Amino acid sequence: MNTKAAVLLALENMFGTPPSVIPFYAADKSGVNSAPLAGSGMRPEHRITYLQVKAAHKHLSGTGLTQMTQFFLCVLNKRFSQIGGQSEWVDRSDLYAFFQDEVFRAAVEALCGPHLLSKTPAFVEDFWQFVADVPTLIKGLPWFLAPRTYRTRQRLLNAIKSWHKYAIEHSDYSKIGPSDAEWEPYYGSKLIRARQEYSSKMPWMNEDALAAEDLGLIFATNTNAIPSLTWFIFEICRDPALMTRVRTEIEACTIRSPESSQPSLDIVALCNQPLLQSIYAETLRLRVALFITRTPEQEPFKMGEWTFPQGQTITLSSRAGAMDPDIWNAGSAENPHPLDMFWADRFLIFPNDPTSGPTRKDSNMITNARLSESKSEGKSTDTGPRFSLEGVAGGWIPYGGGQRMCPGRHFAKQEIIGTLATLLTHFEVRLKGETEPKCDMSYFPFGGLPPTKKIPFSLRRRQL
Repeated sequence: MNTKAAVLLALENMFGTPPSVIPFYAADKSGVNSAPLAGSGMRPEHRITYLQVKAAHKHLSGTGLTQMTQFFLCVLNKRFSQIGGQSEWVDRSDLYAFFQDEVFRAAVEALCGPHLLSKTPAFVEDFWQFVADVPTLIKGLPWFLAPRTYRTRQRLLNAIKSWHKYAIEHSDYSKIGPSDAEWEPYYGSKLIRARQEYSSKMPWMNEDALAAEDLGLIFATNTNAIPSLTWFIFEICRDPALMTRVRTEIEACTIRSPESSQPSLDIVALCNQPLLQSIYAETLRLRVALFITRTPEQEPFKMGEWTFPQGQTITLSSRAGAMDPDIWNAGSAENPHPLDMFWADRFLIFPNDPTSGPTRKDSNMITNARLSESKSEGKSTDTGPRFSLEGVAGGWIPYGGGQRMCPGRHFAKQEIIGTLATLLTHFEVRLKGETEPKCDMSYFPFGGLPPTKKIPFSLRRRQL
């Protein structure tokens, strides 16, 4: 099973890969495993899909993941430290726009180094205009029907080509060995250097195709994470009781040293806190909507009574599983938690409470739990809740599934939770809007759903 149909559509329509290069992507039928599929006939250095997946998994896990997250949080800390105001509240017009600027800049610098944005100051604004135009681009309309949209994308591609040229003149992308730096200022992360290195061995991978590749990478690493981050922080900031619980978990993972005026975070411990994980998982369940596509490569695919012919594309909406009442715990009649509403504790299993946890509970289980609770009244437990995804594997798929699951999911989780902790370390945050924004479904099925309206808020610096 491959994802080629969706990838080819995105490369040509969304990211501007030259039409002359698309056949070379389409010709790679070797799969994503180290051993190519039988009969594929691809030279090892031309296996673009395998090499992409291999590089992403290698450099977005382990040491590469640690270094990228640390660098991202370091840049974000510096940016938050430069925001004005001491004891007074500072008004901001939109929470989403704030993260589109601050978090995007830190994420791009962690991934690509500082020169892409420093050489093209308008890149941030153009990028988010490009994202807003994706529903138009994906249709494959001719240039004359959407000239502004195509001009915006071309400016981004030109900026990436200029950055590539500058990096080649000042650095060496072949330095991706174990002893080489995980991050350097021209290419940024080792992932970018690895992509340049394997692409250099493909004669058809010209500068335009390379620019489209990296535009796709920047898109993938930000357009799910930043809308999701906005909702993640919005839900916490609108509920004072939840904010108190969250700050308790953050404080437990904060490291203070007399040698430094700035506290640091144990990001691994932070991302394993049960409540933060539950809020994160619930945010993605409710605020991410994408299509997952698969195409049988070598033989028909059978699923129950259905048979899908070889070459027939299968499309699955993540939204269907996320809202399936047969999968999810929606609370009880007395304490309902509808699936279209945020519930911070949906993914928590509490000791001695069989009605908790993410999966659906029937009426008999709820009745028996009440009887058990009445018999054990007065007893206490010294263990807290635990986070769980048990039983919802087919319903919680914000990153896809199987071998093709998004390799950047680990960085996205650390980015989202780490940004929250960094923000709340620096500031108190107060929402100002009276009405709740909704998800902008015009972005379905591209991933993270942004809010339909601005979310005004205020910041006040905390005394560390």
